[in-house]
Amino acid sequence: MPSALRGVDLVPALLIIQHVAWEEPGLVAELAQSRGFSVDILDMGVVSESRPSKVLDAYDGLVFMGGPMGALDDDAHPALAHERELSLLAISHGIPVLGICLGHQLLATALGSRLISGQAREIGIGSIQLTTDSAELGVGGQQLEVLHWHSDSVTAPVGSEVLAASDTCEVQAFRFKSAIGIQFHIEVSPSVLAHWLREPTMLHDLPDDVSPQDLQGEYERGFAAVAALGSRLINVFLSNVASSFDRTRR
Repeated sequence: MPSALRGVDLVPALLIIQHVAWEEPGLVAELAQSRGFSVDILDMGVVSESRPSKVLDAYDGLVFMGGPMGALDDDAHPALAHERELSLLAISHGIPVLGICLGHQLLATALGSRLISGQAREIGIGSIQLTTDSAELGVGGQQLEVLHWHSDSVTAPVGSEVLAASDTCEVQAFRFKSAIGIQFHIEVSPSVLAHWLREPTMLHDLPDDVSPQDLQGEYERGFAAVAALGSRLINVFLSNVASSFDRTRR
């Protein structure tokens, strides 16, 4: 693993695990790099070749990205079981973890939540309700517009705090110890969405009454608010990573 070869830990090291090429880290990587972090973006299969303990020796924070597979599709994607194990070990060591969409579901199921398949379809721009005050998302009671792209959902892990919900999905965001799970997308820039909308898998998900051009235009018009929310949450997470680095590496 690249950062395992650094020898001396000079800056916080972040590992971002991708499941498909188009589910790029977007704002997560941009903000981490702007803060001087070392950032490795690796495919799920590459990460699964290393023992979880070895991965955690090399990194101060983990990010699990989205993807079209189900969180428990271990037969087709054996690396998913490795990721769930890795997330649990990271949490047990107090290492900050961020899960986005599929990553959110991987975190939750690793913590014992039930995966509800195909019953919470949300594709495109939609609202969430903040269920409590949080540093990550803001003042409770607000209704915010975000980008959704999922059909599965999860129940809240025992002992977690639910931060946001929607009419279709009761757990849009949760915090558990050092982990944050986000069902919606806070990392997507307009250029990343444009990449999504060239992918047949993603186009297949679009409702019949939503064209790629209309969705792209709507997202670009509202992107300032989305970017502000995403930057807030990501920077809270990155500050936690920096604190983890200060505790364990210096």
